[in-house]
Amino acid sequence: MQNMRKTMVYQNFDEYYFSERQKGVLLGKHQVFTELVIDQLPELGPAYKQLLDISWTARYLNYQYGKNVSNSAKKKLIKIKKGCTKNITKKSKVTKKK
Repeated sequence: MQNMRKTMVYQNFDEYYFSERQKGVLLGKHQVFTELVIDQLPELGPAYKQLLDISWTARYLNYQYGKNVSNSAKKKLIKIKKGCTKNITKKSKVTKKK
């Protein structure tokens, strides 16, 4: 017998987040969204996480990053945009495998 996984379909992220909260997940929206990206788009997960980390630490550097970090962040953003554009044609709603 095949390994069948139930797929839940949510109309938007807020609906998904509320569902996770109802199940007892007490993480913030950013953490839940990061985990969703890693789960649904594993090829983009590391780039998304790194870009998120860069954005969170920017204030400690007075929003002044060097050229290497800026170029790296831009490449990650382009990779994420291309990956999302490719995947949006496959999935029109947020899903979570059960």
